[in-house]
Parts: sequence; C-alpha cells; structure tokens
Amino acid sequence: MMSARATVAIVAICLGGVAFAQEGEAPPASQAPASPEAPALSAEGRDVLVSFQAVEGATSVRVERANPDGAFTALGEVAPSAAEPDSGLSYRDPDREPGSTLRYRLVALNAAGASEPSEEVEIRLVRAPGEVRVEPDADEPGALRIFWIDTDSAVRKWAIERRTVHEARGPWEVTDPPRAGSARVVGTKKRKKKKKKKEEGEDRPPRWIPGQPKPEGPQKPTGPELSYRDRSVDANVLYEYRVVALGSDSVAPSAIAHSAPSQAPKPPEDLLSGAFSVDQIVLRWTRGSDDVEGYRVERRAPGSKAWKTHGEPLPPWQTSYADGVGPGDAFEYRVLAVNALGEASSEPAGARTPTRGPSAQGLTGPSRIHRGPTAVPYTGDARPKVLQEHFSPLPDRWRITFPEWNRYPEGLADPEESPYEEGSGLNPYTQNVIKGDYPILGNDIFVVLEGQIDTLVEGRAFPFPSGVSTRSKRSEDFFGDFDQFLYNQNFVLSAEVFQGNTAFRPKDASFKVTAVGNINYLKAFEDNLVNIDVREGDDRLDGHIGLQELLIDKHIVDLGPNYDFVALIAGIQRFQSDFRGFMFADNNLGVRLQTNYLSNRLQLNLAWFHQLEKDTNSGLNLYEFRNQNVFVANLYIQDAFKEIGNALLGHDVLGYTLLFNYHYNWDNGGRHYDTNDFLLRPAKIGQAGGAVGGVRDKDVNVHYVGFGGEGHIGPINLSHQYYLAVGETTVNEISGKKQNVLAHFFAIEASIDLDWLRFKASYLYASGDPNPSNNTASGFSAIFDNPFFAGSGFSYFNRQNIPLVQTGVQLTNRLSLLPDLRSSKLEGASNFVNPGLHLINFGLSARVTPKLFVDANVNFLFFDTTESLQYVLVQDNIDSQIGVDYSLGIQYRPFLTDNVIVTAGGSALVPGSGFRQIYTGQTLYSGFLALTLTY
Repeated sequence: MMSARATVAIVAICLGGVAFAQEGEAPPASQAPASPEAPALSAEGRDVLVSFQAVEGATSVRVERANPDGAFTALGEVAPSAAEPDSGLSYRDPDREPGSTLRYRLVALNAAGASEPSEEVEIRLVRAPGEVRVEPDADEPGALRIFWIDTDSAVRKWAIERRTVHEARGPWEVTDPPRAGSARVVGTKKRKKKKKKKEEGEDRPPRWIPGQPKPEGPQKPTGPELSYRDRSVDANVLYEYRVVALGSDSVAPSAIAHSAPSQAPKPPEDLLSGAFSVDQIVLRWTRGSDDVEGYRVERRAPGSKAWKTHGEPLPPWQTSYADGVGPGDAFEYRVLAVNALGEASSEPAGARTPTRGPSAQGLTGPSRIHRGPTAVPYTGDARPKVLQEHFSPLPDRWRITFPEWNRYPEGLADPEESPYEEGSGLNPYTQNVIKGDYPILGNDIFVVLEGQIDTLVEGRAFPFPSGVSTRSKRSEDFFGDFDQFLYNQNFVLSAEVFQGNTAFRPKDASFKVTAVGNINYLKAFEDNLVNIDVREGDDRLDGHIGLQELLIDKHIVDLGPNYDFVALIAGIQRFQSDFRGFMFADNNLGVRLQTNYLSNRLQLNLAWFHQLEKDTNSGLNLYEFRNQNVFVANLYIQDAFKEIGNALLGHDVLGYTLLFNYHYNWDNGGRHYDTNDFLLRPAKIGQAGGAVGGVRDKDVNVHYVGFGGEGHIGPINLSHQYYLAVGETTVNEISGKKQNVLAHFFAIEASIDLDWLRFKASYLYASGDPNPSNNTASGFSAIFDNPFFAGSGFSYFNRQNIPLVQTGVQLTNRLSLLPDLRSSKLEGASNFVNPGLHLINFGLSARVTPKLFVDANVNFLFFDTTESLQYVLVQDNIDSQIGVDYSLGIQYRPFLTDNVIVTAGGSALVPGSGFRQIYTGQTLYSGFLALTLTY
C-alpha cells in the first residue's frame, strides 16, 4: 500500500510544480490520542527532569505540575523529533525549592484534542548539606576530615566527591572504590560531639583562592554535624571536596570546600618566554609543587630593579600567560606560586618582540622573521630562556612559518627532499603577498594580482562570395576562396583588493579591475571581408584595450550563522544567467544584488545591465554605451529533489539543482556601424529601408521565462533548459512589419560516467518561423549567448560564423548555436524571424590522465523550418538538412594546474542537402591551437 507521504509527493508533482513533501507528514487525526504512561522523575540540585515516551498519534505531550492547592498547571509542551519519532522525550523544570515535594503528570495532544492525564508521579527534592569544611584529622595523622551539616533529616546517605585544585575544571571522583550494591561511596549518619568553642580571635583567617570568590563566613548550623575521614590523600596536594545528599530520586551537591596547605609552595620551574608575534610575548612554566593555590605574574623593563604585578591573578591550573606588547618591546618576567602560607618566585626570563621592517613582512616569503632566541638585555640573574623550540616570532596571525625539516642527521640531508618551500616572487605556487596569502594592510586587507597571456592560432573555411571585386583574376564563380587564417593575442591583467577573512565567510568588500589588451590579425583570400572598402585588401591587423571588469562588491549583511548573505555588485562584471550560457553570458556594465539562504541551498540574483558597445574584431568592451538594457532574475534551488526523493524512494536524492529565471531585453539600438564600417543595426537585409529609402530603427522588447536544471540523479548526469520568449519588435528587417514574438527553446543533455569515460547524448531545439511575412515572429533568438553544449568551442557550427551570402546577416554567429539570421551577436539586435534548429549530439569525454582531457562529438543538424531562408534568398524548396558536424578537442595541463593550458581542436561540417542548396557541397573545416599562461 502506498504510504501517506508518497501520496502527498505524487499529488504535488501532478499539480505541475516542484513540491517539497515534508518527511513524517500525516493526515489530520480523527480522534484524541491515548493517555501517556507515567513519567520518570529525577532531580539534581534545584532542577527536576521529567522523562517520558512519545505517544502514538500525538503531535506533542504537555507536562503539568501540581500547585499547593492540588490543581495542575501546564509547564510546557514537548514534540517528538521528525528524524527520531520513537526516541525518548524529556522536560526540565528548573529552580524548584529544596525540601519540597512535587507532583507531575502528562497529557498527550493532537489536532483532535487532548488525552486523559497520565498517572501522577511524586518526587521530593533533598536539601544540600551545609557548611562543608576540610581539616587535618586530629586522630589520624596524614588523613583529612570532611565536616558538614545535615540540613535534611530525611537523608540517610551522602556521597563524598573529590578532585585536586589543579583539576578544578574537571570531573568529580568518589574518594574510595564504590561499596557493593551502591553507586557511590557514602558516609554514615552519626552524630558527632560538638567541638570545643573557639576562643575569641581564633577564627581561621580567610585565604585567597585564585579563580574562586572570597569565602563569606561560615553558615550557622541548621542540623547535626557529620564527618568523613579520607585516608587516600597526599599531604603535599591541595584538594577540593563536596558532599552530595542522596535521596530516592534526587541528589543535591553542597558548596565546595578546599583543604589547607601544609607548607609554602615551591617556585615554578622551567619558565620560558618568547615573542609569539610582533605584539605578543608568551610565558610557559611547569608547576613546582601540587600545593599551589594560584599564580602571580610580575614584569619589569630591562635595567630596572623593581618588579610590578602584571595582569590579574591566575588560577592554579593555568601554566601559561600571553602578554600584549608592542613591536620591539623587551621585558623581563617572573612567575610566583602562591598559597595561604606563602609564595615562591621562579627564575626570571626575558623576551623581545621583533620589529616590522619598512615594507610589508613576507612580501615574497612566509615570514621574513628569523627563528631562534630573541635575546634581551637583562639585569641581575634574569636569563633569556626563550621558546625557541615551540614558537617562532611572527608579525601577525597569517605568517605562520614552516617547521624546520630535520629528518636526517646534519650533513646527510637532501635539500631537494624537503617538503617545505619558502615563498618566492617568481613562483606562483608558494606563499606570496601579491596573490592574497598575506594582508598588505592590517590583518584583513589583501591584494590579488593576476596576469594572463592567451594566444590563439586558427585556420578555417566558411562560404564567402567573391563579390564585385574579386581577389583572383577571371574569377567568375559566385563563391570565392573559403580559407582564412586568424591570429588572436590577449594580454590580461587583473587586480583585486578585498577586505575580510574569506576562509569561512564572504568578503566584506572588494574592488576589482581587469584590463585586456588585444592584437588580432586576419588573413582572408578574398576582398570585401576585412573591410567594406575593397581597397583595404584581404588582410587586417587591429588592436584594442578594453575593460572587462571594473566592479565594487560590497557585503551588506549576513542572514545566518552559516554565512548566508546579501551582497551588492556594481560595475563591469562577468555574469552568466543559466547553467550552460544559452541566454546571457557577458562581461558588461550592471548592478547585481546577490543573496543566498538556507545554508546556500537557495541562491538569488537580481541584475540590471546597461550594455556597452563591443569592439568588432576583438570582442572586448568599448568605452561607449549601447541603448540596450537587460534585466535578469534567477533563483537556484540546490538539492531540489531531496524531499520528493525521500517521500518516493525513502532516501535523499541529492546533487541536483533547479533554476527558475527571467530575462527582459529592452534594446533600442538605433543605427550602428561596426569597426570595419559595415552596417549592423538595423541589419541590412530585406525591408530594413523605409518607404523613401531611409533606414528604419528597430526596437526589441522581449521577455524570456525560463526553467532549467543541472546535476545528477543517481548515476545519470542531467542538464536541461527551457525558455519561452514573448514580446514585440517595432519592425523586422526581413518582413518589414511590427511583429509579436512567441518563440521556444529547449535543450537537454544526459550522460553517464564509467570510470574515466563520460558517454553523453544531447538534443537542442530552437523554434523557427514558418511564415516570415505575417505579424508573428516565432523564431527563437537569445540576448547574448555563449553556450557550453554539444562540443561547444570545438564544434564547427558553434565556433565559426557562417555568413548568409549577399544578405548582410549571418546564418550563425561565432560562439553561438542559433541560426537566427542576426547581423552580429556582438553588435547586432536579436532577430526572431529565422529558421530555428534541431541538434542531435552524441559525444564522448575522456579524462585520459589527470593532465590530458579529450572531448569528441558528432552533431546532426537540421533547420526547424526553412520558409524564412526561402523568403530572404528568394529560393524555393530548401531542405531542412544542414549536415553532420564532427569535432575533436584536446586540453593538456602539464603542471596539473591552470597556470599552463594547451588546447587544440579540429572540426569539419559535412553539408547536408539543405546546406548545399544554399551554399556548396564543399566540406567546411576549422582547426585551432591555443596556449593560456596564467600567473
């Protein structure tokens, strides 16, 4: 039979949303629960512990206590744990009056009502013994006698517990092995003769016990005085005692009493001092004897003869002391052991803190502070014993030095075998202040500098018309030479200054700037490509410097102890709005509110980007605004199937993240020519011109609603994304009309890992427009996509732009999978009159070695509809088959890090019937080699 929680989860799924079925949910109760069993009572001191079992069908159990008039008062309710519904329950009733008798009962509750009360249970709280004192036993030398006052006539047993003064924070132990059948050693209630009254002036003088309040005078006896002889003592050790009154279900410990020392203490031994940092000197010593009641630290400047007490008295269990000082300070110290009969001083020891140099300590090394003794001038017999084996002087908490490597005897060590390597300004793998290992200011301001050289060499072929002015003589063919050569060189310099300890929490504030210098060279073997002016020839050398990051990241507030937070990021920043970059992935100017919640399980971004124009040949940002605004809201839910999996399968389903996102593209791009003087906005195609021959501006107002997911369910890795695009464009270049947009996009990838191999299959659908001349545009177009899907980056169809000849637009743009007939992904506007796409992918990824990664893919490509192509090209009967795209990519990291990455790829597009009808049957190729160096 299906369980109740499974039914709840299935109903939630059928309603069309992602529901979180709470474990342990049950339908509302139809009747009140049964009466609970009687509780068990116990007490220690003034607190009563009520223990009981959960009641079947009850959501909680109410604990009640009887008043003096016999009526019961509710104290509180206890609910069973959802994780452990059958575990025992308890309720603590604090601060009850000793000597009182209390009655308790339980009532079980649920939505239908309350049960009958349980059986009543009674407990009596015993009174703690009074006036406990410890004295040497007059009748038996070497033993101690513990005296106390019997304050409760109902008590017939007492437990005598003991510990040493140096273990005063540890557990109590009984004084002798337990008697058979008894849990504790107990004294017997025997009335003692009254001691002879002390004469006037004979009162015991109060003694100082460090760490304890000063004793207030003895209490007046409220009952007979009892005593217990402890023979298992050491005359040179100080003890703490307490007497515990034992009732049938309650216990009550007395106040603590101390034994008195028999002699003055011996001085502390082996006092060591050392500079632990530039602002701290640490002392450590060994206890000279066990009859110490506390310690006192004294200090003086070198050359002075007067010692002065420094700091507060220390308890007897503390044998170390940290003194806050300044850089370069030198002091002499001594420690005095103290008890009621006297005090004794250790030998003096001196220490000096190091000084900071003129530049930041540890600029390229771990500390730049020398090890060994911190010698200090001294007077008299103060010797500079230092903590040279256990402590190294450090300027701050970040510069922790490596331990000395002394595995082999001196002279036999191999320096290359040492596992520790000091920092170097030229070695990015060791500690260094310029990569954030040490603060540059104070203890929480860091800097990270990063440099990168990215080199790309690429050969490719794509169909290009010979044009009105061909490169070769007597070239009458419509298509010219397909071959091209590209060299692209990027120099990246990034600097970040941030505040905060980021080991466990987000940065408090950050400022980051990244500049990219680009040099690119293109060699084509046809004119009309590198520039609209054919006189510019068939090659082009260009360069540009762009700001790809210039941002301030401010941490606003923490939302919980696990550092859930709210942060505001403003400026030019990198942002990708979904898992695979299908919609918006760009470095651009914007403001983003970032927050997470439930221990980072929920992540929310609210962003507004006011787009900058792009440089045509480098793809970097220009220093001018584009009249385009992009608004993004996305919500990530990690482990989204956890609760549903628990309800359906009985165990958690972890590792899968859901995404809900929204985009709004408001693009009033106006008229724009690229760097090479080609008109890109509006695209020079179809009916872009007006009635009198002018160019009409195009406005895009489109909303995108998306739903996606990424992660794994069991052994299956799954990634998917769906978008619905709705809105309008004021005019479409192809149709010449104002159009309403209604388009769809869907992509899914499933894969499975077998050791070092990953087998994957993917499908992508972008809707096409079957009627380009009507008022509805149903071809899907993204805002600024950069997808990582189906071999992206290696695939020909994704990596290369394929121009739609003699139209001024591209069939596909570089680093995009969408055949959206857009003039340029970088500078053109979205176009929703396009043929759409069906992509079927089969791929294999192999982690051949930790250094070598291989990715192979085969993509089968089809247009969704071809009516828009037929309309633009004035060509009938274009088939939907684009072709088959074969690609192979290799990435090699020789040092197992990202400091050096070598990437190579090759791909070929074998045309299908539709592609051949538009272009030719020539196979198109692409091959590249890239080298990335990062420091």
